[in-house]
Amino acid sequence: MSYREADSLGPARRMAEYIGEVISAATASPKGQWKHSAVRCRRKPGHRKCPGRILVCERGNGDIEWECPSCGALGVIRNWQGSWDDLSEMRVEGEQPSFEIVLSEKEHEEVKKCLNKDPESDIIIYGAAHTKEGIVLRATGEDMQDFTDILKFYANHEENSKRRRIVDQVLNRLEALLGRWSSS
Repeated sequence: MSYREADSLGPARRMAEYIGEVISAATASPKGQWKHSAVRCRRKPGHRKCPGRILVCERGNGDIEWECPSCGALGVIRNWQGSWDDLSEMRVEGEQPSFEIVLSEKEHEEVKKCLNKDPESDIIIYGAAHTKEGIVLRATGEDMQDFTDILKFYANHEENSKRRRIVDQVLNRLEALLGRWSSS
């Protein structure tokens, strides 16, 4: 494949990654409920990046609906079941998450890049909600401990020093949160 052919795959690859993130966000969340996800809108109205975060909902009929509250972009995704991005089998139905940590948008992006689609972490990363305070990760104590351990492993192998510094700050906050949990 020539350079020109490989470069032409860029837009298709980016669109597939975006759709995958929407699927992951919807299937990591309770079925039938709209959630303000941490997934960034990919549109560029007026050649400026849209500041919106996508609202997602997995419907009972299997459709995933998404909408950007900032620019009005919307869509429906069908036939996603069983794809690499489908997190529905990992979704926690009964037990409510008891731990929350608020990350800045930059921290969330760097943690996501560090984990790079680790299946055990995706349920927490894509289950995150966008709020006025930042990106909120929610999990049970045990799941948050597992997430912290996985993040430590990947952070120890992270070559990007800037990302490593940001992830270490997040790890310090996670360990402080979990320290209070384990001592209670």
